[in-house]
Amino acid sequence: MRGEINSNLIVRIKEGDAKSFEVLFNTFYPPLCAYANKFVHDPAEAEEIAQDVFFRLWKSRMQLDEDDSVKGYLFTSVRNKCLHFLEHRKVKDKYAAILHYVYKQSDEPSVHESLVASELEDDLDKALKQLPTQCRRVFELNRLEGLKYSEIATHLNISQKTVETQMSRALQKLRVQLKDYMLLMILAKTDFF
Repeated sequence: MRGEINSNLIVRIKEGDAKSFEVLFNTFYPPLCAYANKFVHDPAEAEEIAQDVFFRLWKSRMQLDEDDSVKGYLFTSVRNKCLHFLEHRKVKDKYAAILHYVYKQSDEPSVHESLVASELEDDLDKALKQLPTQCRRVFELNRLEGLKYSEIATHLNISQKTVETQMSRALQKLRVQLKDYMLLMILAKTDFF
């Protein structure tokens, strides 16, 4: 898209012209999905990320500047969302590794493993109960029920940004509450990899 056409298109999008937005979407959606997939290596997740960027663009269209590059904005937004997704997945994988280690399959768990598993369950339950209600509900829907942020936002009738904020708070508080188990995982690293 040339600069002049780009500016006119942005002006029409700011005015709420859905057809202009559709032109923008059709132009950039496929390359944005491909770009996101280079980060996340998951085509479905890449599509969700690209769709979310367009959704946010439409919601905040009044703040668009027709002199700025919409292409640059879109690709930067997708990159940032991908990096956030990867960071979230990294935390999720650490949590799964801890649970895997604690509950690893064996014919007869050792007394130590049983004790650690029991303590972790108790401490996790206590830590979850200390979270504010909405924060705890967001965590449970994501971690225990497997819902994506967009699904949680719809389910709880809150914005996706609120879901992200609540999840970040929950993880931060749980990291502090369960730091001893993280240390245990580091010390026992050779056993669980």
